[in-house]
Amino acid sequence: MQFSLITLAALAASTAQAAHSITLYEQKSYGGKSFPFSTNGVHSLGGRYLGSAFTPYTAQSYKFSSNDGCCVHFCYKGVDKGYRCSSSNQPTSSSLIDKVVIGCTLSGLKC
Repeated sequence: MQFSLITLAALAASTAQAAHSITLYEQKSYGGKSFPFSTNGVHSLGGRYLGSAFTPYTAQSYKFSSNDGCCVHFCYKGVDKGYRCSSSNQPTSSSLIDKVVIGCTLSGLKC
């Protein structure tokens, strides 16, 4: 049986995984709303309106997978709260998180 190049390319694309990804969770122990990201850049968690007031989402736990040495910086209210460059699961983060910055060089990752 021969596979066409298109079939092989489609199969490879469907089974490929992101080299790095993070999922943040609104509650401790990976509970509540989840926020998955797998691309480099600045990612805010967004928010919601409670009545007429906008309330930003925050995360209290996360799962980070890095198979390529890329890093994630954790931010809260514009302040750098730390970073990870190796895979890590944290059921309780040391700070609230409202934004992450993902990239492959530490020097370019700023809150």
